[in-house]
Amino acid sequence: VVTYLCRWTHSGQECGMHVMGDRIRLTRHIQRWHSAHVAHGQRQVPCLWGGCEKVMKRENVVRHIIVTHLKVKWCCSVCRIRLSRDDASVRHFERVKSCRHGVATVERGPEAQEV
Repeated sequence: VVTYLCRWTHSGQECGMHVMGDRIRLTRHIQRWHSAHVAHGQRQVPCLWGGCEKVMKRENVVRHIIVTHLKVKWCCSVCRIRLSRDDASVRHFERVKSCRHGVATVERGPEAQEV
């Protein structure tokens, strides 16, 4: 199983729990353990991963963490292009005729750990 250390920081302390690097599990982790730090009712919230503090729409926080902090990439099995977001890989397969029958493989970020 591939995990990443959660670097969500509150009061100077990193979470440190192991989290999966996919959108669903990371969202669950943030909601369960850090929802108090992502103020409900606010449209714009800060990313608190490793002291980032970049402000964005609440619904973009997890995607931001995966792309910016975990550095997960999606790679086309046909042309080997590396894409930074899963939605970009979907668009790639739709738009590039020669890659339509390809699949996206996930490249782990540099902080990925096998547990």
